[in-house]
Amino acid sequence: MQSSNPFTASTALRRMALKTRQAGATLAEVMIVVIILGILAAAIVLNGDTSSAKAVVLQTNLQTIATGLNAMKADMPCYPTRTGALFQQQFAQQSFCNTDLRNRWRQPYIATATVDANGDILLPEVHPNATVTLILANNANGNGNTRQWLAQVTNVPAEVADAFMEKCNGVQGSTGVNPPGKCLRNPANDANQLATVQYIIAEAR
Repeated sequence: MQSSNPFTASTALRRMALKTRQAGATLAEVMIVVIILGILAAAIVLNGDTSSAKAVVLQTNLQTIATGLNAMKADMPCYPTRTGALFQQQFAQQSFCNTDLRNRWRQPYIATATVDANGDILLPEVHPNATVTLILANNANGNGNTRQWLAQVTNVPAEVADAFMEKCNGVQGSTGVNPPGKCLRNPANDANQLATVQYIIAEAR
């Protein structure tokens, strides 16, 4: 009886150690599965919400263009009419003050981008035909300012335009009624569901 007790205790300890190791392995496996599921869920969300992702790209690009235009304006008497002038001197020939700005052009004001035949920036990440132009508007957002320079993006998918308005102004802009804020939106064309959005670069009374 006494000689069997140490053997029994040793066997019990080995079994407990084995169970502990098995439990530890199971916990590690569960953690790995949870991590993998989290990665898959994140991928599904990101892939499923392409409108939101494109809206972020659109807003980021417009903020970069606005910063570049205002930096360029510091070297110029006025803004260029072509957004491609931000990184190619040749497009600085035309301006809002009817002055050739090429002789005042100092350096690229933003990184190189794709441009159309007119010298305006294209945003293929948003839509193959999304184009950024600079326009001069009068009281575009209803705040009474008679001169507003806006970066206008045409051919924006309607759902991307909605997400852009929500991110930029904090409220959804799907009705075409623009709330107070930095960004404006025109209703989508029913035929192709493409909208026009605008981002205020600068204002003057």
